[in-house]
Amino acid sequence: MRPKLLSQILLLLWGTLFLPLQAAKAQVFETWLGVEGGYLHQKIVPMRFTPPVYQTAGGFNSGLSLYYADQGSYHLATFSYSLQNDPTLKPSNIRSFTDRYLSLNIDYEYSYFFLTDILDLHLDFGGGPYLFVQNQISALMASREIPVEYNDLFYGGALNLVLRYNHSEQPLSGRINVVNGGFWGRQEINQQNSSYADITANGWLSSVQGRIGYRFNPNWRGHLQYQWTERVEYSSSQINRRTLQGVGFGVSYRLEDD
Repeated sequence: MRPKLLSQILLLLWGTLFLPLQAAKAQVFETWLGVEGGYLHQKIVPMRFTPPVYQTAGGFNSGLSLYYADQGSYHLATFSYSLQNDPTLKPSNIRSFTDRYLSLNIDYEYSYFFLTDILDLHLDFGGGPYLFVQNQISALMASREIPVEYNDLFYGGALNLVLRYNHSEQPLSGRINVVNGGFWGRQEINQQNSSYADITANGWLSSVQGRIGYRFNPNWRGHLQYQWTERVEYSSSQINRRTLQGVGFGVSYRLEDD
């Protein structure tokens, strides 16, 4: 009886001490710090104008991101900056050398994967909230004497749906995000030699983003991404449909992995 009792005690101790360690090892997580940049193009259509009058502008954007993921979900926080100069008025093709669009964004998204390894293809499908804060500044020259500056501060919330390709034994990864939601905020209109106004502004947005990543080694990976976003902005002074398209490249460094 004693050898049997001793073996039972040893088995109990093994289960108590080592099984939690095995369970902890199963909780795989990773944290990455990323830097990215690329080209951004936007088209602005005043909704109240009957003729096909619109404005386009191109420039660059850059960002800093922090990505944390475990087996079934991920968090992504991004701070981004974009600047676009010299917009063009269509269809007259009149270019301005004094106008600019400046934007600062803080974006956060969380996704939980409801379905994993779909059809044994290493595809995961999930969703979650998407939140952002944006300070958008449009500096325009209404005439040679009267500059006009629109300063918009938006707070947004949306639903983020994501389809991810994730193979632990392959360096290649991919992700497609679809975002739909709304935003609200305020718009300051400063016509420096004439008037100043502070009005409410709100609207809705839709966005599609595709990302392909490649892990060069355990600590570094790069990615290419394309993003299309459309927003309708309502204020008491105007209604604009703003379409943005961007192509970018990024590099991420592994901060922590287990």
